[in-house]
Amino acid sequence: MPVYSSLTHALAAALVDVLWFIEGSEDEQMDPDDAVKVLEGVAHLVGQLSSNQRNELISTVTG
Repeated sequence: MPVYSSLTHALAAALVDVLWFIEGSEDEQMDPDDAVKVLEGVAHLVGQLSSNQRNELISTVTG
């Protein structure tokens, strides 16, 4: 398991992992309506971030 430099980095990595799991799940693994609700919820939350916060999230995930 990787060691993260901060809690923020660890949580961002965990969020990406969860979103990839949901996106890649078959209908038998996860109800499609529930998957859409989760993805839309995260999209809404990210949409509410300031530009600086979004940039920080992007650099945390990609860095």
